[in-house]
Amino acid sequence: MSKKILNVALPGREYDIEIERGLLSRVGERCRALLPKAVRLYVITDSNVAPLYGDRVADSLTGAGFQVKVNAVPAGEASKNARQLIELWEDMMAFGLTRTDAVVALGGGVVGAIFFAVVFLIGHSMNMAINLLGAYVHTNRLQFVEFFGKFYEGGGKKFNPFAAHTKYYKIREENKP
Repeated sequence: MSKKILNVALPGREYDIEIERGLLSRVGERCRALLPKAVRLYVITDSNVAPLYGDRVADSLTGAGFQVKVNAVPAGEASKNARQLIELWEDMMAFGLTRTDAVVALGGGVVGAIFFAVVFLIGHSMNMAINLLGAYVHTNRLQFVEFFGKFYEGGGKKFNPFAAHTKYYKIREENKP
């Protein structure tokens, strides 16, 4: 079978799907090219896909120099729940994933839904944490830098906001002859 490329053109996002015999055995070299700084790869799959392809993918990734952990969740709709997601997060933390490492989804269905939930919830959690930190810092700046000094009795000085120091020039016209 020769290599075939299927282009998926979604609005705002386009990607290719490669179809080729033996491509699964080379997934390690492909991931290494895409993730040169990664040390660990956490592979999420389901109990139907893992026995068929799990070992082959893990061997290919290990051969490319990655530390690999494969987690096969039970197949079916019953696995699409918060408890399963929490177990995956805990297992990822125990495996020692860092920001340079990656999560690989092997299969679809339950694995795709869980992978989406991991990315979606972690991404939004990080976004909320950064915004909460910004709100905290801004509140403290207002309270302690601008407001607190006005009531300090031990030698505080009046608050003067930043001001622009400019020089003014008067331009006068000379009489023209």
